[in-house]
Amino acid sequence: MRGARPYRKELARAPRAAGPGCRDRQQGKDLRELLAESIIEIRAGKLDPRVANALGYLGASYLRALEVSEIESRLDALEAQQRLAERAFLPSKPAGSEQTGGGA
Repeated sequence: MRGARPYRKELARAPRAAGPGCRDRQQGKDLRELLAESIIEIRAGKLDPRVANALGYLGASYLRALEVSEIESRLDALEAQQRLAERAFLPSKPAGSEQTGGGA
């Protein structure tokens, strides 16, 4: 089985998620380097093209997941800011109290 050995080698080099301090850009850079190495290995005959094809497909899916994750994080931050702004603008009234004074 020719493709089995290089496949294990690629798994060992695959980008891994790190702690909360690791950002998507570093992971994207790691994936870019993995794919660049794979291209070199295909051209040198060291990597089965079917394995490289799978890596490319998985890499594209991984990058899309990183993009979605980044967008979700940004949206969460914007929503939190919006909630804080709304609370500052519209102070909540104590439970059971009714607004008095000036009719519309």
